[in-house]
Amino acid sequence: MTFPKRRSGCPLVREADILRQSLDLLRIRRVLAWRNNTGAVSATYQGKERFIHFGVEGGSDILGILPRHSRKPGVLIALEIKVPGGKTTLAQKAFLQNIEASGGIAAVINDVVKLDELLTDLGV
Repeated sequence: MTFPKRRSGCPLVREADILRQSLDLLRIRRVLAWRNNTGAVSATYQGKERFIHFGVEGGSDILGILPRHSRKPGVLIALEIKVPGGKTTLAQKAFLQNIEASGGIAAVINDVVKLDELLTDLGV
């Protein structure tokens, strides 16, 4: 896949592209995984303006469960997607640390190749 170029000549990689490629790779590797949306929205419900929060603060972009044939079957995997050089927030770091402390797999992914290597290491 080719990406548009920045003025400096470096490719412009979007987080959405990495996210989509990661979900595609997980599907190919037969990992049950889904996009985990978090945030808030202002909406009108029954004539009243409401501010609705959804998801867990700092929740990872992708959540999934490792398949039976992996080295850690049934374990939760949490993937925070960032562009190369992108930084995680304190809430995102805390979420990833809580996943690992609970026995899950947590990673920051800034390139689908890194995810491919992680899945190979996990026997997926």
